[in-house]
Amino acid sequence: MRNDKNLLLDLLSLNRQVPTATVAAITTERWQVLLDMAAMHRVEPLLYWRLIKERQLSLPQAVAERLQESYRQATFRSLQIQAELVALAKIFKREKVDYIVLKGPTLAFAMYPNSALRPMRDLDILVPKEQLERAYQLLLDSGFSHPAQYSNFNPQSFFALTQHYPGLKNPTGTVMFELHFRVLDPNICQGQDPGLNSELWQRRDSLTIAGQMIPVMAVTDLLLHLIIHGCHAHQFNNGPLLMSDIDYLLKSRSVDWPWFWQQAEQLQVSRGCQLTLTMVEYFYGRQKIEWLLGAVFDKENIERIVPELSLLMLQNFNLHTEQDRLAGLENDSSLRGKIQFLRDKFFPLPERLGLFYSVKKNSPWLPYYYLLNIGRIMKKIPVYWQVSNADGGDIMQLTALKEWLGNEAK
Repeated sequence: MRNDKNLLLDLLSLNRQVPTATVAAITTERWQVLLDMAAMHRVEPLLYWRLIKERQLSLPQAVAERLQESYRQATFRSLQIQAELVALAKIFKREKVDYIVLKGPTLAFAMYPNSALRPMRDLDILVPKEQLERAYQLLLDSGFSHPAQYSNFNPQSFFALTQHYPGLKNPTGTVMFELHFRVLDPNICQGQDPGLNSELWQRRDSLTIAGQMIPVMAVTDLLLHLIIHGCHAHQFNNGPLLMSDIDYLLKSRSVDWPWFWQQAEQLQVSRGCQLTLTMVEYFYGRQKIEWLLGAVFDKENIERIVPELSLLMLQNFNLHTEQDRLAGLENDSSLRGKIQFLRDKFFPLPERLGLFYSVKKNSPWLPYYYLLNIGRIMKKIPVYWQVSNADGGDIMQLTALKEWLGNEAK
């Protein structure tokens, strides 16, 4: 599996291209593994672009047809996303709701050579905190829906512990929206969230789709957000698209580097930024980066760990939560730390229970919901057993990443 991950990352790379003879020697069985891994992380269309459109390689018919079909489906999905963005713009414009579209659409429609190369699982929409409840209700009134377990969700829990309300599906059930009131996960980054800063709203840019102006993040804000979201929040499990996102962004736009590094230091994410940008150069070649200089930037050490930690881009997406928790348990070296970690999972604060169940922190039914939570975790024991008895590569890499990022404030 490790060799397959390395091969797929190199096939997607612009800096570590795989020789034509090596591609021709890939067996049918190995192609199946590579394509399944690519599909899990939404890079089949990008793989099609690299191998067939750019390099014009002759691939086995079944492989070429699967890649072409994924590209066709991604093209159709891109049209769906555009239509939903236009519909949202009309609703919010009519109702005078302020908003910013985060991440994917800016990259897909303004920076990639073709929007199909940048598939999106959902649409993240930043709304001012004071308008959030009304915006959420507007979408519900417009035919959007959320999962049944959130029919009476507790807004206070979400405000305290997360950055967005429960996801909403559009009326046809084809696109998921997340209404954010923060840009960043409050459990990860220190300091004031950029989404609560009026300057982020003043800096915003815009896209025009079908005659509708779509407000989006300014380029430097977007770069910082991509890295924090991919490295710190998801430990690279959002896949290799993070690297191609940054590559296309840096090649098509100018970044305010002094401001970028200043913000990274304030949010205590400069180590993650250094690591991620070094990964991009490793796989995509030299970039227009003005590096942060000084003792805090150990480029030689970062380059040493990049090949290993980049494998996290292709960790099993469906097992990530369990892998992350086992890595977190491993990262707590003391017995006291491990006990505290387990206690927080089995007996979280009442506010955190409100993220999973419709219960308030002062409810007399809290003991019942704690039992439900214990049951929910116990049902996952077979999955944890599966993860802990795997080859262990992902767990070791996640533990190493957590240790690297955890040294930020030391």
